[in-house]
Amino acid sequence: MKSRITIEVDFDNDNEPVIQILHDADTEDVRDALIRNFLHKFEGISKWLKLEYSNRIREGQARILIRPITRSELQDEANEMLEAYKDGLKLEQKIKEQLKEQRS
Repeated sequence: MKSRITIEVDFDNDNEPVIQILHDADTEDVRDALIRNFLHKFEGISKWLKLEYSNRIREGQARILIRPITRSELQDEANEMLEAYKDGLKLEQKIKEQLKEQRS
């Protein structure tokens, strides 16, 4: 069997990585079925996903988990994202001030 799964990494969007998964819904290949079942689990649960990076499992290997953010986690995750955004703004302002000082 030949899988029709295609994974593309696109850096054209302001050099931000975008991962696109193209799969054939009509194939019987087990790899396509795994992707189909994986994506089906997210339908109706949440359109918000979370990437979790684990520490190295063994030399040269790491684990990355992709999972939905559940309704009960959504508020905490939103607060965490807002705090990260605010921290980013503070850092940006600090860098601007340092550059301004260097120029004078």
